[in-house]
Amino acid sequence: MVRPCRQEIEEYLEPLWKKYQGTDLQIVSIAVWDKLELTREFLAGKGYAWPQILDAGMKPMKQYGFDGIPHIMLLAPDGTILARDLRGDAIELEIQKHLNKKGD
Repeated sequence: MVRPCRQEIEEYLEPLWKKYQGTDLQIVSIAVWDKLELTREFLAGKGYAWPQILDAGMKPMKQYGFDGIPHIMLLAPDGTILARDLRGDAIELEIQKHLNKKGD
């Protein structure tokens, strides 16, 4: 069984990263619960090119007000939360919506 965080990364975030390279989209992954060595082991074979914050603990969860993972948020460059609790196809729909607004 694939864990939900890894499933979202593999099925949605990685393809979106590749699709939107060269745009203003930036993905940052934050590991909050997993043991550091397990996270590093997982990432070692994946080659994800976006920034990874490892062993973050509960601070991001408290700062952004969520208590479960995965929790995918779309942030504006100024840090404003544009959408939160995104999963599956809803991730790209939100990305497209906000990237299109920028071009208007």
